[in-house]
Amino acid sequence: MPELPDLEVIREYLSPRLTGVGIASVEVRRPLVVRNLLGGEVADHLVSRRFASVNRRGKFLLLELESGTTLVINPMLAGRIRYGEPLPRPRARDALVLGLSDGHELRYFDSVDMGKVYLARDLDQVPAFAGQGPEATEPTLTLEAFRERLRPHRGEVKGVLTNQSFVAGIGVVPNAQCLRR
Repeated sequence: MPELPDLEVIREYLSPRLTGVGIASVEVRRPLVVRNLLGGEVADHLVSRRFASVNRRGKFLLLELESGTTLVINPMLAGRIRYGEPLPRPRARDALVLGLSDGHELRYFDSVDMGKVYLARDLDQVPAFAGQGPEATEPTLTLEAFRERLRPHRGEVKGVLTNQSFVAGIGVVPNAQCLRR
C-alpha cells in the first residue's frame, strides 16, 4: 500500500516530468474511481491545462494544475500510478488515462477500485483530507510535540499511529475492517 515513503518517491519522480506539461487527452475508464467534485465532465476541466506542481499530503498525491484545480490521488491499498510511453492497448483496471502534450501518458490503475482520484478546487471537500494530523516528516513534530500529541491516547501505539488525524502518511487504512470482502 502506498504510504508516505512510497508517495514521496513517486512525487519526486513525477515532479520534474509533469511540471509545465499540458494534458492533451483524458479518458475516464472507471467513473466509480474518478470523482469530479467540480461537476461537469472531467475532460472539460483537464484538457489543455498544464501541471503547476506535484505535491504530497499524508497518503494523497496532489497534481496541481495552473488553473487552480487539483487532481488528488488517494491510492489506498491497490492503486498504482504509471508514467511513460503510451501503452498499445487499454488495461482492464485502468481508471484514468491522461495523454500528455509531451507524448507520454499518466495512468491510474487500481485492481480492486479501492483508491480514488478526485478533481477538486477545495481540498477540504476530498474525503479524509481535512482531518489529517501533522506530517510525520514535519520539523515541528519533535519528540516533545509527539509526546504531547500521544498523551491523551490510550491503548496500543500502533492504533494511534494508523490514525491519520494523529500523524499523516503512516500506518494502515484507519477503517481496515471495511476492506475485507
